[in-house]
Amino acid sequence: MEIQWDVVLPPLTVIGAMLLMWWRLDSKIEGVRKASEDAHQSIRDDLCDLKVSSATISTDVEWIKKELARD
Repeated sequence: MEIQWDVVLPPLTVIGAMLLMWWRLDSKIEGVRKASEDAHQSIRDDLCDLKVSSATISTDVEWIKKELARD
């Protein structure tokens, strides 16, 4: 049985091009996913820092109120 390249080559070319595009898109999607994870982690860290600062300020305000009430 002989392979008829003029019949087989066009579908193989299309399949190869589709696989190449899929591979490139997958790598881009993975880059976006990683950037998104990094951004979310940064936001979580910032929120945690804000919560700590807020708690510290609240504690300081309460301490100042007690000191002023004592005087």
